[in-house]
Amino acid sequence: MPQHSQPTIACEDPTSHTRPHCDAECGLVYRDAPDTQWCSACGQHYGYWKRGDRLTGLPDRWDWEASALTAFRQTRTNHDVLALLIIDLDQFKQINDEFGHLAGDTVLRGLASELRQSIPDHGLLGRYGDDEFLALLPHTGQNIALDVAQRTRDGVETMHVTASMTPGGAPVHVPRHTASIRITCYSPHRHWELADLLLDADTALREAKRSGGNSVCLARRGPRHTQTNFP
Repeated sequence: MPQHSQPTIACEDPTSHTRPHCDAECGLVYRDAPDTQWCSACGQHYGYWKRGDRLTGLPDRWDWEASALTAFRQTRTNHDVLALLIIDLDQFKQINDEFGHLAGDTVLRGLASELRQSIPDHGLLGRYGDDEFLALLPHTGQNIALDVAQRTRDGVETMHVTASMTPGGAPVHVPRHTASIRITCYSPHRHWELADLLLDADTALREAKRSGGNSVCLARRGPRHTQTNFP
């Protein structure tokens, strides 16, 4: 999470005197400080999340794609490397069916929070749709991307999420969180576009879901395919 020395407020217009909570839906209240531009809940400047995904506080697919495309073009111009991670929460439909959709929403917010902790500060996070998330990592090669993905998978598996299943009911633990993560890497010798990276990772992710999930894999076009599965 970015650290700033300025006074902090919630993500609202700094000219407003009503700032009930962060636009990232952290649910936290902060003192009025009209001379600042940073939120102590999410570490971003005010209004950062206004066009993003309201459930998780992350950029939605289209906002992510706009930022990712800029980063990708800079990478290609500089003959640099980058990595793309696509993260999918395993068996998410079962969570909705067993605990309810509001509990599922809580799990998705928990996953977004975990991703903020696991993905490096320079990474571009976004919600791809439903239970899938994206992380673009500029200046990142294959080995570091694998380390980030393993750390993310471990963090998801240890998430502790509670949710109420009935009005006024006591919160219950929502168990069994695992994720499938697929990585695709760009290097200068690959004449790819951002869409090619997305397609490569998404194709490998579909294969992972059929094989049971809870794994980290480097997606590659062609017969070479390295995968680590976890019991």
